Amino acid sequence: MTIQWWGLLLDLWFLLACLPFHISAFNLDTDTKHVLRKNGDPGSLFGFSLALHQQLNPVNKKLLLVGAPRAKSLTKADVTGGIYQCELTTDSKSCERVKLDNDEFLKSYDVKDQWMGVRVTSQGPGQSVMTCAHRYQEWSTNPDTPNLVFGQCYILGEDLHKSDAHRIWRRVICDDRKHIKDKPKNPDWFGYCQQGIVRMESLDNLEVSNEEPRETGDVDRLDRDLIPLLNNSYLGFSIDSGMALTKKGQLTIVSGAPRSGFSGEVAWDDLAVGAPEFFLKEGVVGGAVYIYINNRGRQWEKIEPVRLDGNKDSMFGLAVENIGDVNQDDIAVGAPYDGVGRVYLYYGSSGGIHEKTAQIITAESYNIRRFGFSLTGKIDVDDNHYPDLAVGSLSDSIFVYRARPVVKIREDLRITPSTINMATEHCDKHKCTFTARACFTYTTQPPSYNPRLTVNYTFEADAETRKQRRTSRMQFLGQSQGVLELPGQGKEKCTETQLKLLGDIKDRLHSIPISVSVSLLNASKTKSKSPLPELTPVLSLYKQSTATSEIKVVGVITFAKVTWSYSTGSVPDQNYRDKMYSPHCPVISAGDEDIVLEVNVTNREGDDAHQSHLIIKLPDSLSYSSLYFNSISEVIVKCNPNDNGTLTDCELGNPFKRDAEVTFYVILSTSRISLSTTDVNVTLQLETFGGAVKGESAMKSEDDIGTLVEYEFRIWNLGRPLKSFANASLNIYWPKENAVGKWLLYLVQIHSEGIQNSSCSPLKEISPVQHIKSLLSERLVFLNLLTFLQTCSDELKCVEIRCPLLGLDSTAVVFLRARLWNSTFLEDYSALNYLDIVLDATLSLTDSAENIGLRQTKKSGTQVRLTVFPERKAAIWAKVAWWVIFLSVMCKYPVAKKYHIVHKNTEERHPIRGDSSLGPTA
Repeated sequence: MTIQWWGLLLDLWFLLACLPFHISAFNLDTDTKHVLRKNGDPGSLFGFSLALHQQLNPVNKKLLLVGAPRAKSLTKADVTGGIYQCELTTDSKSCERVKLDNDEFLKSYDVKDQWMGVRVTSQGPGQSVMTCAHRYQEWSTNPDTPNLVFGQCYILGEDLHKSDAHRIWRRVICDDRKHIKDKPKNPDWFGYCQQGIVRMESLDNLEVSNEEPRETGDVDRLDRDLIPLLNNSYLGFSIDSGMALTKKGQLTIVSGAPRSGFSGEVAWDDLAVGAPEFFLKEGVVGGAVYIYINNRGRQWEKIEPVRLDGNKDSMFGLAVENIGDVNQDDIAVGAPYDGVGRVYLYYGSSGGIHEKTAQIITAESYNIRRFGFSLTGKIDVDDNHYPDLAVGSLSDSIFVYRARPVVKIREDLRITPSTINMATEHCDKHKCTFTARACFTYTTQPPSYNPRLTVNYTFEADAETRKQRRTSRMQFLGQSQGVLELPGQGKEKCTETQLKLLGDIKDRLHSIPISVSVSLLNASKTKSKSPLPELTPVLSLYKQSTATSEIKVVGVITFAKVTWSYSTGSVPDQNYRDKMYSPHCPVISAGDEDIVLEVNVTNREGDDAHQSHLIIKLPDSLSYSSLYFNSISEVIVKCNPNDNGTLTDCELGNPFKRDAEVTFYVILSTSRISLSTTDVNVTLQLETFGGAVKGESAMKSEDDIGTLVEYEFRIWNLGRPLKSFANASLNIYWPKENAVGKWLLYLVQIHSEGIQNSSCSPLKEISPVQHIKSLLSERLVFLNLLTFLQTCSDELKCVEIRCPLLGLDSTAVVFLRARLWNSTFLEDYSALNYLDIVLDATLSLTDSAENIGLRQTKKSGTQVRLTVFPERKAAIWAKVAWWVIFLSVMCKYPVAKKYHIVHKNTEERHPIRGDSSLGPTA
């Protein structure tokens, strides 16, 4: 992990699970007609910092404060910087400059290039405003330190004028009169105080203006035991505060030190920390935000943060803002280098942050750059009780996105009648009809918001059957969709439609699901005091807008069964048995349309069976109709028939666990049985892959790990021997783990020929699990189904193994012995057809003169591709004659047949070898 010193940001993100919520980050309106845009002078960096501010006196109004640190002075041509106040209306795109250029301001020692407006912040409604210039400088009386960059801040009243409540409204914390005389004459101590480089809003009206990183991160009363950070840690580069971090009601200040530990630290861990310079080696991640979930102020050191990742080179996390809702748990993250810039919004809940992005705001249509450089939120600018978000850029433009009201629609669906008896209703002779009645109500916040909503509803019948490309069992007699108007919050509105059951249906065992879904079309306008246009509401992103009911199908179905069991004693041991309800042979009368086979599968005292499938082969006289199993079963069975239903593949689970058991029913159609049919043959074939999934602690020897793999690297030196003037090294990028940190290739041993005996490094990567015993056997068992290509530059986590080639004369061979980690392939790659694992290797010279080097070829180094193909561990099938057809008054019993099990186990016992050659020339 790499985080450069200037890239660590910090913001508070509160999680108060006890409160209800009414807003999520997905509801910001990005329609250009509704987005407020304000423009500043070109080159002024208008939008570098932002703060939403509410003024209560002398009038109640809401303003957007915008910092422009490169703006020119109002009275001079010098670039001093400043701040602007923007009315949140559609009347004008420009803003008014806040006048700080008074006598006191101009008499400052040197305000040129001071970057006033680099930070601006508001303490809240009716409270003070602070703006800072971190590059303000003064000439020191100390001859050894001629120029000191202190920085300064101004505190303004809520009306943006000089605050009468503050005796000193211009704050310079690190001036030479107060500090330099009291400290050693060391320019590194206060040479770059840079007060005001960050902002903080404390929650109890306490102004904290010494927000400066300085050279050492020193504060006025530094306690090195309390904050054990080294010089140049830049403590204070980011700062924020909260009232419920370590103790409720107590103000806690947290500060970032982005150069501490060379990767960045936060002196007191906070809840949302941006690291825009974070990246993964050769990956696609560029920037990150770490989310710390507060455990009631306890055990901060044990909290494992959630990391949100940005795109490569996007500076994701440069701006992090708590955008609010009543839960205080939605955050916005700026990524100003993601194209022209993007803002990502994440939704929080009582269980933490949702890592999936709720909304992405882009700026491609605005012709700007570095969109998302600054963010501010948590104020409702249009009085609709939903906080809004302002986004700044480095193109002298800012944008205000307003939040749309969120409504939750509750659907209630009832079917009358709710059951149908197929044995008594005879729906093939007369019409069997049903009534579906759906009622809708909605709720939203605030309770006073009460528009008339127009919604679109859609009924759907037997959806799962149609998804399988089979004919639906239901048909609508009335309209299946329409438009409905909901008169107000909590006021129910209903609609209904008619359906009929088709007479000739094959699936008479499953219930028939009926569902109704709803979408929002528009809403009536309400009375609003805001001068901004009213926004239409949006449906809640996290509230399902579909209700489902079902028609239960009951009736008599013929069960034809025969006892059939199987056991091979192999691993895994799976048993099939069909229970017989009668001691006689199964009989099917000519009038039976469907028959049901009850199948019970158990895996007794064996290992987990992976990719378990039951293949059912039927004669042309029978066809697969449907499948039924208990919905609460731990094993989910899925059957996929071919076009004519004579070949069906039933998935039994992946894996089908040890001692697991499942009972399911296969419904077969007898419609193609003719008078000449006397018996039928059904073939059942079981396909499975075995192997136990074990953790490190369960591994006792190499054989427990899995497949043996040996790599052989040959190195030729076509130049002079390297013994006297240089050392060569073979560098292997070893694919140790997959993307989720599971073992992939376990390196067991490295040895060489043709060079001096020496150890490869790091030693800890060679046979790292100490309790696994090394074996000299070359036993190999192929693993489960694998597929696709993986390299160190893709998803694999690789380590560099460096093997010194001491005493290399002309030829050397390096052997690597490894094991494929069986459990990882069983768990993560069992669904694939094959897997390619690519290993990279290069050569390098060490301790050589400048005129000695490797001759570079078009391809520097080599790649070794290891392809792993699946091999079925056990293929089991059985052929049984088991049907007896009862025709007229004759019963023909089949001759008892002996059936057998074919158990195929072709276990290969040879290593896979990867051979590669490298040829350096000195």
